[in-house]
Amino acid sequence: MELVFKDIIEQINALEGVELYCFYASQIIGLLATLLGIVTGQLNKAKHILIKEVVLNSMCGVAALLVSGYNGAVVALLASALAAVIYYYDKRSLETPKWVYISSYVVFLAAGIVTFALWSGRNWYEVFPIISSMIFVYSLTARDPRVYRLSFLVNGSLWIVYYFKITAYSNIFTQFFLLVSIAIAIIRYDMPALLKKRKKTDPEQ
Repeated sequence: MELVFKDIIEQINALEGVELYCFYASQIIGLLATLLGIVTGQLNKAKHILIKEVVLNSMCGVAALLVSGYNGAVVALLASALAAVIYYYDKRSLETPKWVYISSYVVFLAAGIVTFALWSGRNWYEVFPIISSMIFVYSLTARDPRVYRLSFLVNGSLWIVYYFKITAYSNIFTQFFLLVSIAIAIIRYDMPALLKKRKKTDPEQ
C-alpha cells in the first residue's frame, strides 16, 4: 500500500502547467460526483435512477477526459446520453423503442474500439469501459432497478480499476461509495422482496 501511495505522489509531482490544473479539476469534479452518488445511491424508481445516471456519467466523463482517459470519457458521456434518451420516453409515458437499445450496443462497442485503437495507448485496462458499457446498456434494457443494482456491482468494480490506472483518483471514491450505497439498497429493497416472493411460492417456509 505504501508503494501505491508513493507511486501516486510521484505521478502528481511529475505533472506541471496545464496537466496539473486538469488533474486538480478532475479530482474536484470527481469529489462532487462522490457527494452526489452518496445522496442518490438509495434511489429505487427507474426515472430517478435515469436522472442520476445522466448527471453522474456526465461528471465522471469530464473528470476522465481531463486526465486523458479518453476511452472512459467517451463511454461515460455516451452512457449519459443514452440515459437521457430513455428518460425522454419515460417522462412521456412512452416505451423506449427497441432500436434505441440495439443501436446503443453498436455505438458503445464501436466508439470503445475506435477510442481504444486511436487514443488509449492500447493498455489492458482500457478494455474495462467497453465491457462496462455493454453491461450498462443491458441494465437499462431490463428496466428493473434490481437488475441495475446487481449490474452496477460489476460495473463499479471495473471502473475503480480503470480510474486508478488513469489517475482519476476522486472518481474511485465515487464508485466506492456508490457500491456501498447500492449494496445497502440491495439489502433494503431487493432481499426483502426476494424473501417475500419465496414465501408466496413456498408457504411451508
